[in-house]
Amino acid sequence: MAKSIVTTLLLCIILTSSVKSQSEPKNAVYFELLGNGGLYSFNYERQFYKSKDVWPFGSKTLKVYGRGGLSAIAYSKLWGGTIPIECSVAFGKNKNYIEAGFGCTFIYLSFSGFDHPSIPLRIGYRLEISEYLFRVGLTPYFDQVTFNPWVGLSFGKRFDD
Repeated sequence: MAKSIVTTLLLCIILTSSVKSQSEPKNAVYFELLGNGGLYSFNYERQFYKSKDVWPFGSKTLKVYGRGGLSAIAYSKLWGGTIPIECSVAFGKNKNYIEAGFGCTFIYLSFSGFDHPSIPLRIGYRLEISEYLFRVGLTPYFDQVTFNPWVGLSFGKRFDD
């Protein structure tokens, strides 16, 4: 589990090593239904990198994000939660982006403790209108031995430092 955390964080740092100044919000908080956190999660996201006029696509923009979240579940004597961590790349123009990412979701259940982490992927659509954020996408994940199809829907607010 520690190896998965370190690998995910190192890849986010490597992909976001140079930060350029920007006039748009670089932070976001949002609620995600389904997605990497399981049934739901509350998340914080930071834009680490932005580059305009990405070759060979001309007037397109490339952005790199890192995100962390938390969810909790309680039912009868069962309780637990998830901690999703993700690094994603968004590519597009104006307010419309195609987003792709990967991460690690840590799962805790009261009867078994920390389970093996799952490895979620993301491919989807991202809409940024002023200070609002909307995302919808496929978020399949790998657990110990299986591939599991999944989807996610996010809505939140972007803000500056």
